[in-house]
Amino acid sequence: MRGLIFHLLAAIWLPSLVAPAGAAEIKISDYHVIILEGTIAPGDYDKLRKLIEESCPSKSWSRTCPSNIYLASAGGSLTEAMKMGRLIRALRLATQVPVDVPDDLRQRIVRSLKLQDPINNYLCASACFFISIAGIDRYSSLGKSILGIHRPYMSNTDLKTLSARQAMASAAQVRTVVDAYLKEMGVPSKYADLMFSIPKDQVQWINEADFEADFAGVIPELKDWIDSQCDKRTDVEKRLDDVFDAKIIRGEQLTPEEQSIRLMLLQKRKAQVECETMVEDKLREDAWKAYRG
Repeated sequence: MRGLIFHLLAAIWLPSLVAPAGAAEIKISDYHVIILEGTIAPGDYDKLRKLIEESCPSKSWSRTCPSNIYLASAGGSLTEAMKMGRLIRALRLATQVPVDVPDDLRQRIVRSLKLQDPINNYLCASACFFISIAGIDRYSSLGKSILGIHRPYMSNTDLKTLSARQAMASAAQVRTVVDAYLKEMGVPSKYADLMFSIPKDQVQWINEADFEADFAGVIPELKDWIDSQCDKRTDVEKRLDDVFDAKIIRGEQLTPEEQSIRLMLLQKRKAQVECETMVEDKLREDAWKAYRG
């Protein structure tokens, strides 16, 4: 039974409502960013690993090695996505997904990334979700992330080969595997329940508030540690930052004194971002040395 379940797990697909056929295209952009576009299929893990190794050939990691993977995929193989996710987490890479922005900006993004099929691939859904959560820093910028989930399922062809008992055992094992992976990636447990509540032919899009609360930025396991290294603001300065941000969002003018304080705080923020970049680069350097042995 264990062998049968393993075989079935390898056959599980998580396509969204529309998913183009074929394996994903995996390439390096001009800015040393890995771009994964299209349906995730068996063999894509090996393609990703080979691309990373060829892009960073020495045992020493450098700024020219890829540090970020941009995901543009409607779904694909669950097993392959989890293998790729574990590789991304092991190498301490960041992940980024498409965002909902005005059409003109979207077209500029598409041209910059040289996406081949933005109509079908300008999103990250289903199996792609499992890769996106693996980043140690899940970038969120410019707009609302287009990130979707639904229940993993087997094709009708595979289901026809099973008895009812085997189908139930396989479904239970899939839930166990998914639960364990989400826990490994530090994703709140509520998303497993949500995922398995969504019919296979529908997609539940993660709303902006939930993305910012549960996915955006550095993973919780590292955030406090990185903040301790890089955030030099006092508690009072942090509160002032929040006050000034709220005023600006409301369209209120800052007083000359507030503007002066805010300028000083912006300098601290800039230094914090530079520090965070250096710390994450060091994490990737150490991870790369361990990976290359």
